[in-house]
Amino acid sequence: MNSAAFSHDGSRIVTASLDGTTRIWDAASAKEIAVLHGHDYTMWSAAFSPDGSRIVTASRDKTARIWDATSAEEIAVLRGHDSFVQSAAFSPDGSRLVTASRDKTARIWDAHLQTMSVKDLLAEACVHLAGMTKLTREEMRLASYPDSVHEIDECTSGQ
Repeated sequence: MNSAAFSHDGSRIVTASLDGTTRIWDAASAKEIAVLHGHDYTMWSAAFSPDGSRIVTASRDKTARIWDATSAEEIAVLRGHDSFVQSAAFSPDGSRLVTASRDKTARIWDAHLQTMSVKDLLAEACVHLAGMTKLTREEMRLASYPDSVHEIDECTSGQ
């Protein structure tokens, strides 16, 4: 075992192991609840979110992953480190994650954005980029659109 952590309420434990598995355990009975499958190599750490609904794992495969703590389903893969991700943790309010890597970097991730669907991410971007989402005529040509196609606005074209 490389790490073990309690859920905030103390009812569950999550473990990360050299054999590449992350397991969720019932703290009272010591019975295995679930095994998280997805990483390719050694697991370095695992931790619950403050509300206990998610788990973050860190692996030798250069990724961290976010999991649903009830269903054991993978929610998101955090890529970007150039070496092993040795540690990952949620912020106290659960809105952010921090990862630490053997590549000598730490990264802060927005937990909300990492778990959003592509459709929801586009909607969020449209809110923040109002008026800047139209493709220029040159961008449309580069994307192989004929000149007869009207301007495309990514925030209104799919609605």
